[in-house]
This record gives sequence, C-alpha cells and structure tokens, in this order.
Amino acid sequence: MKKYHQYDDIPLKLRTSLEEKVAQSPYRQYFHIEGDMGYINDPNGVCYFDGKYHLFYQWSPLTYSENSWFQGWYHVTSTDMISWEDAEVRIETNSPYETHGAYSGSAIEDGEVMKIFYTGNTRNEQNERIPYQIIATLDKKGELIKRFPPAIIGYPDGYTDHFRDPKIWKSKDDYYAVIGAQRKNLTGTSLLLHSQDSFSWRILGEVDIAYPCLGYMWECPNYFEIGDKGIFLFSPQGLKPEGNRYCNIYQTGYVIGNKLSKNNLQITDKQTFQEIDRGFDFYAAQVMQAQGRTILFAWMGLPEITYPTQQYAYCGCLTLPRELFLEDGKLKQRPLVEIEKYRQPLLVNVEEKTHELGFGIELSLCIRKSKHQTMIDFAANMENTAHTRLICDFEKRELILDRHLAGERVAEEYGTKRVIAEDFGDEVNLRVFLDRSSIEVFVNDGDFVASSRIFPTDYQKYLHFYQREDNIDMKVWRLEIGE
Repeated sequence: MKKYHQYDDIPLKLRTSLEEKVAQSPYRQYFHIEGDMGYINDPNGVCYFDGKYHLFYQWSPLTYSENSWFQGWYHVTSTDMISWEDAEVRIETNSPYETHGAYSGSAIEDGEVMKIFYTGNTRNEQNERIPYQIIATLDKKGELIKRFPPAIIGYPDGYTDHFRDPKIWKSKDDYYAVIGAQRKNLTGTSLLLHSQDSFSWRILGEVDIAYPCLGYMWECPNYFEIGDKGIFLFSPQGLKPEGNRYCNIYQTGYVIGNKLSKNNLQITDKQTFQEIDRGFDFYAAQVMQAQGRTILFAWMGLPEITYPTQQYAYCGCLTLPRELFLEDGKLKQRPLVEIEKYRQPLLVNVEEKTHELGFGIELSLCIRKSKHQTMIDFAANMENTAHTRLICDFEKRELILDRHLAGERVAEEYGTKRVIAEDFGDEVNLRVFLDRSSIEVFVNDGDFVASSRIFPTDYQKYLHFYQREDNIDMKVWRLEIGE
C-alpha cells in the first residue's frame, strides 16, 4: 500500500534533479503562482493574519518522479496579494489521520492565531478511504499545532467517503463550515457544520440550493456574504454541457440567495446556478473576506487533464486574485487595483496591424461596434500561423476565445473555442493579462471572465489585428512583478 512520506524524506539529489528539469521549461510564468516542481492544484487557507495575506496550495512535488511521494500544503505570504514570498511547506502528512495526503481546506484569523480546517486522507489495508476533518492553529511565531482527535472522523450515514474540503467562517461567536459531499445515491451535495468553540462540530444538514441533482460530487464549497445576500460557490462534478455552458470536464459556479444560519439551510428556492468563469481552465476557487474586501483565488487548471508542462516535471498554477462585487444579481470579478503599481507602459501604435509585445503584459482594449467581426490574435508568431484568437461579433453579441492554434495542444476533447461573453452592447471593454503560458480576459468591468492556459513557443511574441482596425483603442503595460 502506497502512502505519503514527509517532505524532508525527499533526497536532496532528487529535488535538485527535478528542479533542473523544471528550469528547462519554456513555459514558466512571470506573475502567476506555480510550484518549484511537481503538481499544484487547489488554493487553500487564504486569509489575512498578523498583518499579511496568507495563501496555501496543495502541492505534490514528486508527482512526475517514480520515487517516494509527498502531498501537503505549501505556504506563501504577501502584503498586496500580487507579489508573493515563499514561506515553507506548512502542512505535512505527519499524523495517522492524513497518511495519504492533506486535502483541501480553509483558514480564518481567530484572535491571536490562524485557525485552519482541512481534510486528512487515509486508506486502510483494503484500500478503503477514510477521511478526517482536522483543525490546526498557526500562531504569529509560525508554530503549527494540529488538534487531535480530529473534529470529524469518517463520514456520516447516507454519504460516501467523498467527504472533504471544509470552508470555515465565523459569525459573531459561532463557527460554521460547509463541506463537500456525495450521497449514497451518487449525487453531490454540501453539508453545513456548526461549532461553538471551533473544535467540536455537529452537522446541521444539507445546504439547500434547489438543485436535488447537480452532478455526482461537489468539491471545494465556499460560503460568504455580501450585503444582505448569502453566496454559495462550489465545484460540481458531472454536469453535462448545455449550449455554451458546462463545457469543461468539471465546473465552478455559484448561487445567490438567503444567508445561512443555524436556523436556515436554504440558500435559494430558485435554480440560478451561474458559472463564474467561462475559460478553459478554472477550478477549486476559494474566497477570502478581509480588510472590507471579498477576494477570490482559484486553480488555473482542472483535474484529470494533461498539460504540456508535465514533461518538465511540474504542472499547475493559480489565477490572478480577483475582487468580487455583487451587482445586478451577479458576481462581478475585477483585477486587484494593487497590480497597477507594477505596470510599465509600452508605446504602441494602434493603427499598425502587428505589435511585438512579448509576454508578461496587461492590455486594456475598447472595441466599438463595426460591420465586420473584430479579431485580435494574442501570443502570435510573425506569420500569424499560431496564435490565441479573440473574436468579437457584434451581430451575434458574442465574444469568442479560440485556442486551437495557440501552441501545444491541451484537452481538445473539450473543445478549442469558447463563447466567453454574450448579450453585450455596442462597446466591449477588455482587460487582458497575458503571461508566459496563460491568458485571463476580463470583459466589461468583470461582467464575464475567462481564464485559460496556453502554451506558445518563444517566437509567439506578437499581437496581430486581423485588419487595420479603426474601432479599437488600446493601452499596453509590461508587468514587472518579482523582478
């Protein structure tokens, strides 16, 4: 039976060889969080504590090695959520309750400590999974203490062993959490948990969002409040495509309604599930509320998808953090204002069809209605035979992202074109963040967002307009983050 080892058990020679392989990659990001090696996925434990922003992510550094393996949480900190500093491997699988990995969880500032709530994964001799929900505290000196026995042992009657990813919050003197679950009939749901001391928990029941059958498992549930509304954000697995919706292998979305409490488990009685991101690569979002703001982080990737970086012994990155606003019954996502201090303007002549921009840039574009489709090719080669194309069609009121010529192929079985925005007016405003191997598009002040991985060659450093465009205004900045 295979089980996880501690990070310090990994031989230095093996770490060095993997780091050298990673260094050969042409796809390393400039301003997105990614691991030094191995596989990273869900953002975990995002919170503001002791004067800093803290972020953890699930990390399996030896995924692309045949040697011993480790899965835990890696820790980074920041003062502005844009430039991050490495802290260290923070949660290791060093107890009997997490022998097969420290899975997703969350954190809050709670007085003088950070309170962490996460899932420990184990398997017995018959390879049966037994999950444990574990509480830990991190103090201002950096000492992490895990509380045992775990807060919840195993899984409740009527549910399977897919019981994980607690998201904790505090309301007055009470602690709450939502956790992802799967019923015995193989449908997804989430349970609301309650505690008076954050250590002893009881299950109140299922969160009611008026979807009795929405996929077979709900991962990474979040609950937060903006104004007088409660918002439930989660990642259901098993949805079938419906037109322009649910086109990825797995989805992430939300419902808006009533606030959850001990006496109310019903968010909404209306079916209003909305995808939060329309791109090819977005999953496992986690929301933090701090300093009067609501901030979202997510994995810019998906489970069970093969990415080109794996040949270089690593895979995965996180999205740029976004600030959330509730407007017109919808969550709007906007880039953090903090990113603007890292801008260095680039002079461009919009009347020219071709611009050499490179990577690690931000673009602001205003596209006005015209009689023809407006096409903009990002990360293109000089001949424009390779590119990531954005098509603005005012007749159909659709904005389309096309990555079929973007570079190395990714998950083409789930399509190469996406309608990332629709039903807009006679003007479309875009903010585009182009890193070395990703593109994030914010449409009309965050009305729509699309996050996608792309893997262009080093020669794809140009932007092309399909023809000389007189209906576009453009500004470009190089983002100098961590340089």
